[in-house]
Amino acid sequence: MRARLTYLAPYVPHAAIPHAGGQFLFRYLAHLAHSFDIVLVAPGSPLNRAAALDEVPVETHLIPVRRRPRTLVGLAPRVLANAVAGVTPGWHVLHAFRRDEKLWSRVSTSDLVELQFGQYLPFVSDIRRRAPGVPVTAFEHDVLAESLRRRAVGGFLHERTFGRVAAARARRVEPILLNQCDAAFTFSDRERTLLHQMGVNIPIEVVSPVVGQHPPSSPNTQRPVVLFVGAMDRPENHQGALWLATKVWPAVLRSHPNARLVLAGTSPPAALLEVAGPSVEVTGFVADLEAWYQTATVFVAPNLTGAGVKFKVIDAFSHGLPVVATPIAAEGIVEGPLSAGFAAVTDDPAAMAAVMVRLLSDPAEARRIGEAGHAWVQARYDFDASMATVVRTYRSLIARSRENLAG
Repeated sequence: MRARLTYLAPYVPHAAIPHAGGQFLFRYLAHLAHSFDIVLVAPGSPLNRAAALDEVPVETHLIPVRRRPRTLVGLAPRVLANAVAGVTPGWHVLHAFRRDEKLWSRVSTSDLVELQFGQYLPFVSDIRRRAPGVPVTAFEHDVLAESLRRRAVGGFLHERTFGRVAAARARRVEPILLNQCDAAFTFSDRERTLLHQMGVNIPIEVVSPVVGQHPPSSPNTQRPVVLFVGAMDRPENHQGALWLATKVWPAVLRSHPNARLVLAGTSPPAALLEVAGPSVEVTGFVADLEAWYQTATVFVAPNLTGAGVKFKVIDAFSHGLPVVATPIAAEGIVEGPLSAGFAAVTDDPAAMAAVMVRLLSDPAEARRIGEAGHAWVQARYDFDASMATVVRTYRSLIARSRENLAG
């Protein structure tokens, strides 16, 4: 009889989900579904309800979530509570999940429960109370305390104030919640070390991102393309894209007036749409990014906030593109002074523009760096080996739990 696993996550992953975390979760669950009986539990948001009708690799259970209050009096206390909680999926999700009897019936009969994304860590306390013998694992897609700290640097005064409070609280609460789990997974040795430094003392395994096999790119020589890809509804992506378009790109255009900057990704905010023009394309949702990867000459990752391994950089390497990245975008990937595939790692606008100009002026150098990056990433990341480690971790925890029950 196959072991029963339950996953709690904010998203229902499907084949066309437009962000890297969801794409990874899709492949992760599809791989595990060969070995385990899996149910994914997620909020019943409109996007998740639509996703559940698409190609989903596992059974799903969507929990209806009550709409937020429409009045300021009803909404303000909850917004404030979310802002300063540090680690939370949101008050409305907490309330709905805790009241859903089908969820807790499933949890109590599960062999293991996994919490996907740091925001869902608060549910470990509920699981321990309602199903104390069930092993719990957590997948930290990024270190939430670090991501919140960086996000608090920008924004309006109230955003910075609440952000600093949330980041400080997350720094304290995140390790407490993780230490209630039996094991955790993350994407880099750097993040594992950071979590240990924060006081996390459970075993943490590093899981490799999925690295695709792609044909060699064929850059547009008539009008070279510089590409950035990301879910533009996320602040770290649209803020970085806006910085790139306004602070870096004008200097590139002075040397290469025929070049084009493509900012590809779902749900760009109004501020980003306003920078679109003859030399800047803001695509919105793209069903298949392969065409952009195939025609680009350079990939740039301009993230100034956020945390965790940026899958977009791994994807660019796997497509054989040279990458110009900020230090935050290169975190967890750079090994030594500079890994193969990075043309530069800098957050200085003039330096970034100069490197991009050099690569556009010398396609042979761009191709050489891109090929080196492709070879490096293929040698560095092994998703199948990582998944074998995940399965071993699961089986060990389940066996130990069964022994404890039998004893």
